[in-house]
Amino acid sequence: ILSCRKTNKYLLTEMNHEDFYSTETLEKSITNRKKNVEGEPVNWLKIRWIRIEKTEPFAIKYKVTFSPDMPFGKINIRKKEHGRPLENLASVPQDLVYHTSRPITMAKKKDMMDLLKFIPPVHHNYYKNL
Repeated sequence: ILSCRKTNKYLLTEMNHEDFYSTETLEKSITNRKKNVEGEPVNWLKIRWIRIEKTEPFAIKYKVTFSPDMPFGKINIRKKEHGRPLENLASVPQDLVYHTSRPITMAKKKDMMDLLKFIPPVHHNYYKNL
């Protein structure tokens, strides 16, 4: 992949199963509002510009147009809970999506073996040992 282009080469970041985190606990810590803080309905399909600011971690600012003259609308995503409120979303623990590497199906492995003739021989051992 890295050598596919002569100019404007691709930037490749290799990742493994420890790099993927679940968003489930984050999703449970916020709420999807249907109205903004002024009580106006929010049409998520018409939103064109979203702004998230560090100073307001539980607010989504948005515009339905790219016009710089139009002010941002604001959606409060803080969940209404009893007890001590959550200070920021960084304190929400995130679990791994995959605790071990994901297995490859036999059909996929067979397809990759059929494609070995298109892969440089130096990489064949990697695909044969999957």
